[in-house]
Formats: sequence, structure tokens, C-alpha cells
Amino acid sequence: MNDKPTGSDAAAPPPKPPPSDYSHPKLDCDLVMKGGITSGIVYPLAICQLATVYKLRSVGGASAGAIAAAAAACTEIGRDRGGFEKLYRMPQELSALARGPNSPDSKLFTLFQPQPGMQRLFNLATAGLGLTGAARAWAMVRAALGGWALPTLAGTLPGLAGLGISIAGLSFAGRPIVYVGLSFALVLSLILAVSGGVLALALALLRDVGKMPQKGYGLCDCLTAKDAKFPALTTWMYDTFQDLAGITDGHPITFGTLSDAGVNLMLMTTSLGQSQPLAMPWDKGGYYFNPVEFRKLFPEEVVAAMEAAADRMEALEAARATHLSLTNWESAVRHQQARNRPDGALRMFPRPADLPIIVGVRMSLSFPGLISAVPLYDVDYTYPKNDDAKKSVDATYGTGRTPAQAAAQTIQFQFVLNWFSDGGICANLPLQFFDSVLPLRPTFAIDLASFPPGKSMNVDQMKNTFLAQNNDEGLIRPQNTIGDKGLAGLVSFFTTIVETARGWVDQGQVGMPGYRDRIVTVYHDDDEGGMNLNMKPSTVVALAERGQCAGTHLITKFAGSQPGVVAAPGWDNHRWLRFRTTAAAMSDALSSFEAEYQSVPAGTTAYSDWIGQKHHRPFPSYQIFEDRLPAAVTRTGELLHTATLWQVDPADALTHGAPNPRPTLRLMPPGLTGVRVRPDVLTDIPPPRPTSPQAREEEDEELHQQHHSASHLGLGLPPAADNHLTPVVSNASVESPPVDDAAQPLITPAGSNV
Repeated sequence: MNDKPTGSDAAAPPPKPPPSDYSHPKLDCDLVMKGGITSGIVYPLAICQLATVYKLRSVGGASAGAIAAAAAACTEIGRDRGGFEKLYRMPQELSALARGPNSPDSKLFTLFQPQPGMQRLFNLATAGLGLTGAARAWAMVRAALGGWALPTLAGTLPGLAGLGISIAGLSFAGRPIVYVGLSFALVLSLILAVSGGVLALALALLRDVGKMPQKGYGLCDCLTAKDAKFPALTTWMYDTFQDLAGITDGHPITFGTLSDAGVNLMLMTTSLGQSQPLAMPWDKGGYYFNPVEFRKLFPEEVVAAMEAAADRMEALEAARATHLSLTNWESAVRHQQARNRPDGALRMFPRPADLPIIVGVRMSLSFPGLISAVPLYDVDYTYPKNDDAKKSVDATYGTGRTPAQAAAQTIQFQFVLNWFSDGGICANLPLQFFDSVLPLRPTFAIDLASFPPGKSMNVDQMKNTFLAQNNDEGLIRPQNTIGDKGLAGLVSFFTTIVETARGWVDQGQVGMPGYRDRIVTVYHDDDEGGMNLNMKPSTVVALAERGQCAGTHLITKFAGSQPGVVAAPGWDNHRWLRFRTTAAAMSDALSSFEAEYQSVPAGTTAYSDWIGQKHHRPFPSYQIFEDRLPAAVTRTGELLHTATLWQVDPADALTHGAPNPRPTLRLMPPGLTGVRVRPDVLTDIPPPRPTSPQAREEEDEELHQQHHSASHLGLGLPPAADNHLTPVVSNASVESPPVDDAAQPLITPAGSNV
């Protein structure tokens, strides 16, 4: 079916009437949204529907879900300035035809504008949108021939010349054998013309593809060109976020702006240099941006704000140079070396409070091939030269030099390029965001999926969404069907492998008890959302309405008929599920802790020799200081005593009848949950502070050593992380030298103990 907009479809009906009142939400919630390129059009009305009952305290997402998350956060702080009314109109505005009723392009499509030199590839990639089968193939052939007409014609010339000679010769062929020979030559010339044209076309296309690394590996950089008639995606997002928040003073909205207003935003990106996902904002220093490169990706006021933040940080470091720890001294010197690089200045990547949210969104939204990746720089300490530079810088510590002076007199660090790409590569639905062991408010998630087998589009949009209504629903997930015939089967096989590799984390969580009951799924057809950049207005409106229905499902189940007055059964059941799963996992972990503490394999030191009542062995590392050791010994004994008590019949008091599948409690490295710019007083309960002055001094120095100097200089340390319920992946980048981070407890899906 041709999904190109036409004039007859330009007057699509608007969505259902907007909610009448956003002014008095009675409850709080968090919200996480999945990536899906244009499928994100489902989110505006879903957010608006939730906002009638809930204040959005924390929002997060990946890829297109990151756009929605940032829009939701900005709309929340602009709630009293018409933010949600504006957000409600967004799907209708994006579905409008860009150049009038007879235009083939929607405003949504015009947001994707190719970079210079990428127009032909972009035309080829989008030629088949809304088409299927032979029509799609023919559209792509026309785009290819139209884009590379001259190279294709040049490739056909030798064959065409032979064809012309053969035809001319046939006119004068007298003998049969000559006629046969010329006929054979004509056929060969025809084959040569076709194959030459195809080969020339392929080579020309490959030459354009070969230019993509210089374009950030994407067809679109998403910044509006000077001569563009319509705003490109990044420019549109920036203007939209500012407008939704009602901020008109020219200052870009930062993560700190949102946090000051009581809203927490977290986004997922992927560090290709480190081969791992990272949550934004992060609290670790060590990253740098090139202002010249960033001005090709972001509006001028955004880059200027980032440079101003770096200036403030460097000024603080210079002012406190004599008070910096060794680690922070090294950072301060490295910042100066980065700024004075002969091959292009690098500036400190802003700390969370100063980072414009548009940068985080763009780093999360870098769909491979379509949207360019974002370049940052850091120092790889596995390089011998960087180890030498570190030693050189350390030697200047305490010598009375300023960071700028030390930077000019020491071995220079070597900075490496680290590309950041789409957050959906590894975590398209980051359910670990905002999740706590015993939640004080619901963390909703909106999933996007194709209609499962046996289910098709219904005229009732409520039936095109799904939310589990009891503990048995949502446990069984639809399985992938792999083709088994021909080339299509082979492509299906390898595509499924890629999807499994990038989605196993999400899929491992969506069926878990305490997860599946709070995830609403919005279904879509093949011609809706995804890479369908040029959907008909009626299709856009239908998807938006489906999102509104998803919000209605969540409100009905979790808020009930009297929000804030009578507890809804769905919310009570969710909280009880979380208690049962957490208590069962803690029971298993405590039993394992006690058994392994008491076991002493041959040739090993008993744990009790370090931390028991009769301890006498020195600690191998990470010593517990004398003023804390008695308390540590006592608490270890209490843990063991508790484990023993829990083994008294009925030992399965907390595990018998626990929800299935049974999760396991494990440790995870930090880096997947980002940091809150400022603590959430409801869920970020800080660890107890030591009482003695000496112990407080030691803890403060430890924090000083581990965190970026800016955090120490009165600008706010990141809060303690929640107990997140997430699968294990690798650690985030850290300041140099590498500092060990405390692992966070988590509950992982059954079967993921890899």
C-alpha cells in the first residue's frame, strides 16, 4: 500500500478531545519510553493523558524515547505555562503537509535533512517509504538511476558503442556467417552495456557510501542548514523543548534546569569506543568535546553555553589549585592540555547540572546510518604515552604551579576519538531507570511492538494496546519467526541474531514479575512508525490516539477511580509483587552469603580471619580503618546470625510461592542508571554518615579522590544510587587513573546469570 501523503488525506481528523485540566495532578509517577524513530509519535498524547493524574517526577528513554522523555520533562516544568496543551497539539502539527495540501511530504519528514554530499544516498534510502514489493523496488531503482545517471551512462558507453557498430554491420551483412557473428556481437554488446551500467552505478554508490565516515557515519546531521526552508531535527527539538518549558531567555535548558524544578531526566546512549551503553547524565569526568565539531551538530547558543561551563570549571580549578587532591590536580592539568592542543582545542564536557539536555537527546538519538554519531574525546590509559604523561603531571603536584603552567611543562596526553551512537543499540527500553527495591511511586514503561501473530489492527484503538491486568498475563512473550526459504530466510536469520544481541536485556526484563504489570505495549503495523518517515496524516493521528489509550490503561489500573484517595488495586498489587520478589532474592542471597563465608577451601584464608570476632590477618587491600573495624565485625556477625535464623523452619518463609520467574540478586557495575543532578528526597536515601570527625574526614577525602573536581568545589556530589533492578553490563568510563566504583545490588531476570 502506498503510504505517501496525498491531498485527500491532508484533512485528517484531530485526535480525541484533549483533557480539560492539567493543573492539579494528585499523584507522582516516573516514565520510561522505548526507542523507535517515528514510532515515537505515540508518546505526546500518552504523556498528556498521564499528566491529568500524575506529576512526572522522572522521565527517561533511548533514541526516539529520549526525545519524548526530554519533551515530557520540559512540558512538566512548563505545566503552568500551557506546556501540555502545546504537547497535545504536536502530532497534529507534525502530520501536516509541509508545502500545502498537494505536497508529498509531511513536516515530520522534513525534519530529516541530508548533509551535503549525502542527498543521493538519502533519496535512495527514502525512495521506497510507504511502498511494498515491486513498487518499492522500482522506486529505489528510479532513485538510483536518477541520482547516479552520469556514472551509469558512462558505464554503458562501451557496450552501447559495440551495440551501435553491431547494428550498423547487420545492415551490410551479406553472408550468413557474418550475420550470425554480428548478431552474437550485438547480444554481447547489450550484456556489456547493462553490466557496465550496473557496475558503474554500484561503484558510484559505494564511493558515496565511503564518504559517510567523514559525515559522522550518518546521512543526516540534523542541524538546519543556512539555506533550508524547514528546521532540521536537532534545531526543531531545541526550539520545541524551550517552548514547551516556557523558557524564552535564550539559555538552553540543562539537566540542572529540570532538576531545580523537581524533574529528573535520564537518557541512554552507546559508547562505541568502550563498547557499552552509558546512561546520561553521568558523574564521571574525563570526556571532552571539540567546539568546532559540535557547532556542526548543535545550535550556537548550546555550544556557547557548554564553553562557558568549561570556562567556569577551569576558573574554579585554578582558584583552588593548591587545595586539589592529586587525582583532581591531574584532571585540571589535563583540561589545560586539551584546551591548548595544536590540532584543535578540546573543552571539558559539562557536568550534569550544566549539560544542555539537547546534547543528551542527540547523543541518544543517532540511529546508525540515518543520523550521524556524536564525537567526544577521552584519554586511553592503556597507551604507554598516556602513562608517561600521568607520571609527568603527578611530579608537578604541590610545586606551586598553576594547572596552565604545569600543562605547558609536562608530557602531553594523547586524546582519542570516542563515537557515541544510538542508545537503542544496547538498551532500547531502559527499564532500570528510576527503579527502586520497594517503589514509592510507579515507574511506567511504554513499549512499542509489531502486532503479535493472530492479532491485527482494530478500529478501537484501546484494543491496539496491551497492559497486563493480572499476574498471569504478559508472562509469555511472542516468539520470533525465522524464514526458512531462499535469500529472505537467510536475511531473516541474521536479522534475528542482531535483534537478539541488542534486545536480550530488554526482553529479559519485560516478562519479569514487578515489570510486566507496569509496561503498556503499543502495537503498530509495518507501515506505521519505525523508518516510515513520511506517514499519512491519518496514520500519525491514529498512532497518537493509540498512545493516549496507553495512558488511559495505566491510569485506570494504577490510579483507580479516586486517585490519591483510595489505593488502586493495580498499584497495591505491584508493590506487593516487588516486596515478594525482593524478599525472596534477599533470602537466597543471604543464604549464599552465609554458606560461602563459612566455607574455607584448601589454600585460602578464612573470611573470619579478616572480619570475624577473632580476626588477626591483615587486609589484602581496601582496609577497614580501626575506628570502623569493631562496627564492621559486629555487623558481619549480625548478617551471619540473621542468615542462620532465616534457615530455621520454615526456611522458605519468604521464597515459597514467590512470583515467577524467580529473579536473582547480584551486583552490577555503575554506569547504566545515570545520576540525579540533585537527590530525590523520596527515593534517594543517603547512606549513613560516620559520626567521628576523623571518620568523616576520611570519607570526605575518599569522595574527593573519586569524583571530578567540579563536584567537590561546592557544585554538588552525585547522590547514592538506588538499588536498581537491572541486568549486568560493563562499567562506565571513569576519571584517570581508574578508580574502583562500588557495585550496586540488583535483581536480574532468571536465566541471565552469564
